Amino acid sequence: MWITEGLTDGKDLQRKVSEKRKMSMLVIFGVLVMFTGDAMGSLSMIPDCSFTQSDPCYGAVGHPLHLQLPFEYELNLRKNDSATHTLSRIFKVKHHRITKMPSDDQRWQFVSKNRTIIISSAEKRDSGKYFLDTFDFSGTSKGMYDLQLVIEENSPPTINLLEFGQSIMCVIEDFYPKPLSIKWKKDDREVRGRDWKTTENDSGSYRAVSVLEANLTSSSPGNKYTCEVTHGGRTYEKNLSPAAQFSLKINPPPAKELFINQRAVLECVLTGDNQKEVEGATVSWTVGGRSPATRDVRVGGVTQAGSAFTKTSTLTLEESVWFSGDEVICSTSVDQRTTSDKISVKRGGQRPSIVIYKPDKTVSDSDSVSLVCEVSSSDLANVYVMWKVNGGQYIEGNSMTTIKNDNTLIVLSYLTVTGQQYNSAEITCAVKDANIQNDLQPRTSSPSKTNSPPTIRLVEFGQSIMCIIEDFYPKSLRIKWKKDDREVRGRDWKTTENDSGSYRAVSVLEANLGSSSPGTKYTCEVTHRGKKYSDNLSSRVQSSLKINPPPAKELFINQRAVLECVLTGDSRKEVEGATVSWTAGGRSPATGDVRVGGVTQAGSAFTKTSTLTLEESVWFSGTEVICSTSVDQRTTSDKISVKRGGQRPSIVIYKPDKTVSDSDSVSLVCEVSSSDLANVYVMWKVNGGQYIEGNSMTTIKNDNTLIVLSYLTVTGQQYNSAEITCAVKDANIQNDLQPRTSSPSKTNSPPTIRLVEFGQSIMCIIEDFYPKSLRIKWKKDDREVRGRDWKTTENDSGSYRAVSVLEANLGSSSPGTKYTCEVTHRGKKYSDNLSSRVQSSLKINPPPAKELFINQRAVLECVLTGDSRKEVEGATVSWTAGGRSPATRDVRVGGVTQAGSAFTKTSTLTLEESVWFSGAEVICSTSRTSERISVKRGGQRPSIVIYKPDKPVSDSDSVSLVCEVSSSDLANVYVMWKVNSGQYIEGNSMTTIKNDNTLIVLSYLSVTGKQYNSAEITCAVKDANIQNDFQPRTSSPSISKVNCPICPVSDWR
Repeated sequence: MWITEGLTDGKDLQRKVSEKRKMSMLVIFGVLVMFTGDAMGSLSMIPDCSFTQSDPCYGAVGHPLHLQLPFEYELNLRKNDSATHTLSRIFKVKHHRITKMPSDDQRWQFVSKNRTIIISSAEKRDSGKYFLDTFDFSGTSKGMYDLQLVIEENSPPTINLLEFGQSIMCVIEDFYPKPLSIKWKKDDREVRGRDWKTTENDSGSYRAVSVLEANLTSSSPGNKYTCEVTHGGRTYEKNLSPAAQFSLKINPPPAKELFINQRAVLECVLTGDNQKEVEGATVSWTVGGRSPATRDVRVGGVTQAGSAFTKTSTLTLEESVWFSGDEVICSTSVDQRTTSDKISVKRGGQRPSIVIYKPDKTVSDSDSVSLVCEVSSSDLANVYVMWKVNGGQYIEGNSMTTIKNDNTLIVLSYLTVTGQQYNSAEITCAVKDANIQNDLQPRTSSPSKTNSPPTIRLVEFGQSIMCIIEDFYPKSLRIKWKKDDREVRGRDWKTTENDSGSYRAVSVLEANLGSSSPGTKYTCEVTHRGKKYSDNLSSRVQSSLKINPPPAKELFINQRAVLECVLTGDSRKEVEGATVSWTAGGRSPATGDVRVGGVTQAGSAFTKTSTLTLEESVWFSGTEVICSTSVDQRTTSDKISVKRGGQRPSIVIYKPDKTVSDSDSVSLVCEVSSSDLANVYVMWKVNGGQYIEGNSMTTIKNDNTLIVLSYLTVTGQQYNSAEITCAVKDANIQNDLQPRTSSPSKTNSPPTIRLVEFGQSIMCIIEDFYPKSLRIKWKKDDREVRGRDWKTTENDSGSYRAVSVLEANLGSSSPGTKYTCEVTHRGKKYSDNLSSRVQSSLKINPPPAKELFINQRAVLECVLTGDSRKEVEGATVSWTAGGRSPATRDVRVGGVTQAGSAFTKTSTLTLEESVWFSGAEVICSTSRTSERISVKRGGQRPSIVIYKPDKPVSDSDSVSLVCEVSSSDLANVYVMWKVNSGQYIEGNSMTTIKNDNTLIVLSYLSVTGKQYNSAEITCAVKDANIQNDFQPRTSSPSISKVNCPICPVSDWR
């Protein structure tokens, strides 16, 4: 126990020194008495608690606590011992002296000048009930006081960042004790924010707010703003990277223009929340780095949908330019901020195969028939699909979707026709694609057994050439080969029939391409139904350059990435004379990190390999590595970089589902999966030995999940007795380079099921199950219906995949009809369901505040959107308000507009504000669907507070004001602002937050410092309250920030 006093003059000091000598014996018992001058006056602080209070006194572990004592001559402090139910003395003081043994705890101090106990660092054991007896100088009792002391652990803050107009608000909640410090950073640079007053919650915890004037619209994309809070000796932080207030997007060209006019028409759509900015924005295009001709660009006007404003610029290209792969860039400048979007066609390899799936049974003329056109390739380009019936105009299919099956990418287009058309008409699926041959003619396939000409493509096949002839009918044809203009002999394979009823043939020419002179022309000529069709290919110099990615072994054992650049050619002289160079991240590596080998020969191919060694941290950082070579004055290069992902992936090992004997051979599969999977490297360990590679590794895609499978074979004895581990390194967002491991855990694999709408049908895709056997059942609502099951296939991982299709005729189904695919596997049932929906949508936009304030009217928009112009144009839109049809003059219907493939029609209803605020239900209907809206009514009118700066503002500053509208039963509210009684204006932004049981709406307005200092600024609120009071309720910060004579205190914080 420490005692300190404040002393006033020299005589007093002498007297106290004398008293100190008399107390020397107390020092022996550990009581230290300190006497100082006025410097100790700093301890005379306002106490946190007093023995005269009736409520408990709360303190925090590790923090100081002040207890105010009464100013009596003698004080006797005791604490109740809850274990023994007795009172133990803490200390006894007469006048300014301790006369009884104090506690042995040096954390407790007694300051006699202001009768205060200071606990320098509170502990849990200080909690309890304290009793204080007081006496005057004659020993007469002056009363007894009691105080319940509660010492609590620190409660750390929770932090939320909110974009608020041009500013960012840091909301810090639920912390205890009260002291904390707040720091703002823009990227890594400290910047200054404004801290609002810290307030206490009902629970005893605290809440603080700090605002940073960030000027978000002028921030560079990716700027990081951090709110850093120090509390209880620890630092907490939250950061936010603001998004741009507008967006730019290029829509790819629709198929129709490519087929009919051989043109690619691209739309660049600029969308923003400020009409003036969108109108003033300039939109420009480049194609392959060059500006297009003025006649090829058109810019439309600004349209509005809700609070979003849109401007569209259209660029028209020849299809040959689009299919060449030239990069197309659309750029815009909005308020001195430039942004852009880019697009280019994805080019593929050889032309894809096309198959049309048709019904497997007889179709009557009265039936409806679903046809599926499957376009597939292992290296599929962007494809565009159209249909023709009896050679008429190109028409689009009902829908189109893309799926990935093992290493094959498949595009499916779906068309519904009548049975009569199917039985009598020639129906053709036509495909355009960005292929390596630059062949822009549509490639076609037909389901019916009508005449169909062949499509031909040539493929180099080692030293040979393969002529693939597809999609022809009838079967009979003749094949002839030519080398330059001289006929040579090939070998024809057997002609086969496709599922669609057309035929496919293959012929191979042993051309010995490696010894052919460059430029030698090989032609495959096909005669079918009296017409000749051909394709040709010219031999070329055989050289190539390729970077092999780093093997896992070096990354695991030596933490290095070793990359090989392999140059292959058919001329030893050229390969020997070629120079090979590297760059990593744009820089040349150290000489010691590069090795070049000699030339080796395999058959007629010569190979030279250069090796580059990098630290694994460099490789996993995503640095781009380029290998270049110069061969006979021809320069070529290849590049590679790691694909970085998000969080670290999940790892599961699949093991046998039955007992394994020591003599067996066991196959284990390590599955590494993530929705954002990086490049992964997988190794295995047996009993903690050296890392070993698996037997094989493959990658598959399942829905939005990418999966890598590594396969290891071990003996039964190893499996039964050894610890087997799968270890994974990946290029993750945390830059965590330590291997992540898993050991065998999983056995039988249940199916995963997903339903896909497919035109008028539904496809049930069942994946990743083992063992193979399962049963599929379809239901429409609760009634069993019949689907068609496709063949079950095995994945590389050993699991299985099945597909079943239900011809559901979705277009004529009642909305809400439920279709269920039920799968029984190993005695358990699994299912997924899908409810039919209308192919159009209807939405009512609530009334904007401006009309309510200026014209006392509620203006509602009903927006009908669909994928058929004819349906949208023909749809009738009707309104009711409170069950009654409005007057004709109160309804306006606009024309149909188009954005991409969506068509929109808007109907507007105008109501008196009294009708809207009454809570009347407003319904907008079409013949197929309806939407309803009504105001949310609350209780009493809400409270309104304007938050203003807590320091003087100069005229040149920019000031942020926040209008807070809050209530425990808050109605729909509409907020506007006025400056000097001018027109109502909208705030920069508005947001809603929920704090405990209180709903809060915040409206934010930025004004100049000059306006703030000289103008009257008002926040006005209309709300649907129980009193039916429709007059705006207002709140204002005063013109002067000091001694406001007209503002109620409740309007300030």
